[in-house]
Amino acid sequence: MAPLPHITVLMGTRNGGAFLRQQLASLAAQDHPHWSLWISDDGSTDATLPLIRAFAQDSPNPVVVLRGPQKGMAANYLGLLCHPDLPPGPVAFADQDDLWLPHHLTRGLTAIAHCPSPAGQVYCAHRMLLRDGHAPRAMRWRGQAPATFRNALVECRTPGSGLILDAAAVAL
Repeated sequence: MAPLPHITVLMGTRNGGAFLRQQLASLAAQDHPHWSLWISDDGSTDATLPLIRAFAQDSPNPVVVLRGPQKGMAANYLGLLCHPDLPPGPVAFADQDDLWLPHHLTRGLTAIAHCPSPAGQVYCAHRMLLRDGHAPRAMRWRGQAPATFRNALVECRTPGSGLILDAAAVAL
């Protein structure tokens, strides 16, 4: 199998200083080394931007910091995804309060590479819940409806923070 491609991680931030250090450390610990980080900050007034600058200075991977549109989370991520300078290729979405396991990018890119599709593909990671003083536990789907295409049109079963899109899905 061919080597896994470079991936651009898209992260929206706004006053995430309390969580950001952990998320950036989990990104730096990825076993897939070929990534860059694009952050769109939506008007933080806490320690978010200094934390990002310190991470960018120490990171061997490229870090791009942009000013967000300040119109909410969806507009912030859409601005990243549609940015004219976004490099071609797959993207991963990261929330400022995520904590990724070290194989997150490798597992997602491998799954997408295993069954390529010209129509585009999306990989969605399972999420875990971390509570102070407790062992991590899997988050379960709380919906009542079965996992069918019809239900997927009206309910979100894919948490944005775990999504990886291949290049075709990004272009679409």
